[in-house]
Amino acid sequence: MSKLLAFLELVTVPLIVTGVFILLFFLLHLFLRWKYKLEHKKTLLSQLLFFALSIIAVIAVVVSIPVSANLREQILGLFGILLSAAIALSATTLLGNALAGLMIRGVRNFRLGDLIELNGYFGRVSERGLFHIEIQTEDRNLVTLPNLIMVTNPLKVFQSTGTIISTQISLGYDIGHEKIKTLLIDAAHNTGLEDPFVHCLELGDYSVLYKVSGLLKQTEKILSVRSKLNEEVMNSLHGASIEIVSPAFKNTRNVQAQKFIPRKEKAPTPSMTEEFPEKQVFEKAEQAASLENKEEKLVTTGQMISELKEQLKAAESEGEKQLLEKKISALKNRLEPLSEEIEELSAKLHEDDAPQ
Repeated sequence: MSKLLAFLELVTVPLIVTGVFILLFFLLHLFLRWKYKLEHKKTLLSQLLFFALSIIAVIAVVVSIPVSANLREQILGLFGILLSAAIALSATTLLGNALAGLMIRGVRNFRLGDLIELNGYFGRVSERGLFHIEIQTEDRNLVTLPNLIMVTNPLKVFQSTGTIISTQISLGYDIGHEKIKTLLIDAAHNTGLEDPFVHCLELGDYSVLYKVSGLLKQTEKILSVRSKLNEEVMNSLHGASIEIVSPAFKNTRNVQAQKFIPRKEKAPTPSMTEEFPEKQVFEKAEQAASLENKEEKLVTTGQMISELKEQLKAAESEGEKQLLEKKISALKNRLEPLSEEIEELSAKLHEDDAPQ
């Protein structure tokens, strides 16, 4: 019995310290959920806080162990060596990615939902973290890229205000370039591109390489418009009886004067899914971008309410007070449905991220 009491006396203080820090971890988790309940992507701050608290917890537990001061110093020294070695060994990866993540947050050259292209990967940003970013590619899959890759390689960000869409085609020298230019510009107009232009890129041995480009302002439809531009180029050239085949084209069949242009047939009206598949392709990125926009709108609305309340306190006339109260009431009425939308989007994103 005496041994049991002695053992309990030894472990009581470390257990209490451990329990206190477990409670602190729980309270920190609750605080972060309350503080950023409408901003579920605050992973950077959460990870840094939990990491710092973990180090403090380990040191506190070691200090609370009832051992000699000399042994305690040795344990702390060993912990410091292990921590330093871990940081040193992971400096090129873990720490490097963390610093790169901080740099990306500071530069702010892209947001959730933006279209980016990096190292052959193309897609919309669906998540940003301390060590990585996640993009949803054109095949709807999610690709995780370390932050080090983001800062050590050229990153192409498609502007939300518009981007240039283009396609290339090679045609024979027997067709006048002015006619080709007119037809390609017509194709770009039919696609819905603004301010189209044509470049003559290369004079080959048998053909000329043309490139038609135009401004697309609705960048969220980039996949569909790229496809439609190719279709309209074919329609425009075939409509002018221009073959899209190599001048060196040969065939063993006896085709005489037959032209290799497909017959024009009435195509079925495409469904919205076939015509504009981006909503299905970039579903998670679209939700993440929408969530971030609504969160910013909620914060802005809250700030406007606070400013109006300050103005209400300083207001002197009754008419001015009533006007300010109406504005505050109208803004408050927006908060509840906006909060509900944010909670639904957040729950949907967490549901998609949950392991199956």
